[in-house]
Amino acid sequence: MLPSDLDENKGPGPDPFDPDRLKVTPEDMENMRGGTVIASVKSMLKRCSSLLEERGHKYGRPEDNLIRTAAMASAVLGFEIKPSALCLILTVMKICRSEHSPHERDHGDDGVNYLALALEFRRRGL
Repeated sequence: MLPSDLDENKGPGPDPFDPDRLKVTPEDMENMRGGTVIASVKSMLKRCSSLLEERGHKYGRPEDNLIRTAAMASAVLGFEIKPSALCLILTVMKICRSEHSPHERDHGDDGVNYLALALEFRRRGL
């Protein structure tokens, strides 16, 4: 836990490693009844793929931007940040944002894309 996680009024947030947070509740089961989980995942992955293309047209190739960002972060911090590590950090950021605003689809979609990019960068040794 970071010092910034402590709030005088709230105390520390929920423990992300608490096994009780991972249990499937009856409410979770009810929320999944709208279709199969696999169909929802396939739909999400298709949406993420489209988003990756759209953002690429708007901001340039993600791999180029992430390699440059990792190099700049390395210069600022004084130690190497690989593009794969940068993508993992951005994935964690999106997970944290989704905890704050779980109905924003963008956080999850971006997180999926950052994780996919992290895995591909790692596969290539970057």
